[in-house]
Amino acid sequence: MVKFEKLTRRVLVYLKKKGYNILTSNNELIDSVIYWFPERIDNTRVYMRDLNNLGYEPPLNQPTLLRIEEALEKVKEEELEGYVFIVT
Repeated sequence: MVKFEKLTRRVLVYLKKKGYNILTSNNELIDSVIYWFPERIDNTRVYMRDLNNLGYEPPLNQPTLLRIEEALEKVKEEELEGYVFIVT
């Protein structure tokens, strides 16, 4: 089943257990609704460099990134915003 689920700590823990380590979004953090997509990447810098090589220019055309581990360590539940694309 495929759905968008509200971003919560429970969802972050679920995604981490599934092997995802980052959420990406084409939305900006100031948008009223943010839609996140989980991904597995080895190196954030390489990921961003590859985006630059594809023509994405920082900061306007690059996706917003949220590291799952960092969010679990530093972000409070009430500070989490948006919806995550979940495949179950």
